[in-house]
Amino acid sequence: VSEEGSVSTQQYRYYRLDRAGELHCAEWLEASNDEEATAIIAARHADEICEVWHGKRLVRKLSPTLQRA
Repeated sequence: VSEEGSVSTQQYRYYRLDRAGELHCAEWLEASNDEEATAIIAARHADEICEVWHGKRLVRKLSPTLQRA
């Protein structure tokens, strides 16, 4: 939370992969934490394989089967 009382956001990037694991698309996202970033991407791309990154750290790899569990 910043001094003004607003929630600070962080830059995440995510990669959408095809079924062979090849890069299909890369996009940026702002979220307050890892859980929020993962939830947003899972909701937007429920039927796709995605990797969520924060800087050089892999936050999570999402796949359609993992998202339904």
